[in-house]
Amino acid sequence: MKSSFPLPLSKKSTPRRKGNRILALAHNMNSERRNPVTLVTKDLNLRIKGDVMGIHAEDFYNDKVDYDGLYRGFSEVHVTEGEMDLLFKEKRIPWDREPSPDPHEFLILKNSARHSQPVHPLR
Repeated sequence: MKSSFPLPLSKKSTPRRKGNRILALAHNMNSERRNPVTLVTKDLNLRIKGDVMGIHAEDFYNDKVDYDGLYRGFSEVHVTEGEMDLLFKEKRIPWDREPSPDPHEFLILKNSARHSQPVHPLR
């Protein structure tokens, strides 16, 4: 692989800067190989420089968060009227549903026959 620094670059672009060294390597690999090189970085300026030099550049998407899939701390569960009566009478409901709630997960029990009622923890 060539070790020369690619041109054209501005006068401020020196091989001593790590980003410029990465660009030089990507540029050289791009010119030596059949398959195009993709520069993957969070550094927006480096991606712009790479794009100007004809190097395909992408953002690193691994840290993007799917907020819908995150643990919210609570779940809504639909229960029968009998289960709701049992909850208020005995302060518990036998749980045989899947999936089981996570430890420390707050459950909002819903029943279409009753309006929502707050359930306070026992003291």
